[in-house]
Amino acid sequence: MNRAASIAATLVAVCLVLAAFASRERPNLELWLAMQGAGSNPEHPRIAMLGDSLVDSVNWRLLLHCDGIGNYGERGATTAQMLARLPHILELKPKLLMVMGGTNDALLDVAPQETIANLRAIEAQATRNGTAYLSFSPPPLPAKAGLLAPIRAAASIAIPFDEGDLSKDHVHLRTSGYAKWRDAAMPIVLNYCAS
Repeated sequence: MNRAASIAATLVAVCLVLAAFASRERPNLELWLAMQGAGSNPEHPRIAMLGDSLVDSVNWRLLLHCDGIGNYGERGATTAQMLARLPHILELKPKLLMVMGGTNDALLDVAPQETIANLRAIEAQATRNGTAYLSFSPPPLPAKAGLLAPIRAAASIAIPFDEGDLSKDHVHLRTSGYAKWRDAAMPIVLNYCAS
């Protein structure tokens, strides 16, 4: 074999190894990329994500494979603040509003009944607007488990988060948590992004 053919064969072998590695690691790479920032929102989102930093810090279009998702999360937002911002989001006429809230309420010792009332008010406004609504259970906070338990139980979709899904600050999610959230949301998202 001449030198050029040997180099070509080596390059092909390296490419095959990289392709095999990439296909095995693609889900982790997508999660990592999605967690690098929210990006810009579509002008007329089919789906609106509402929440706090758990929502704000993620590119949901990439994570859920749907270009029609708008990210309206805001770092530090409580459910009362989400409710106050809701009319602007509903003016965009999304077909579905997906919400995760309650983490900052619990960190601020807001009574769970108040948080649940805010989430129900968000649902009522969305429904009156003709927008479908669903809420996801927030991750557990070891220091605020008692406050979050009723909020988690009131969610439309319970995500099986555990403490291993929390980052070092014991508030935000690691990639394993976002993988669970993606898996819970994907069947619903497919219904709204298919057309």
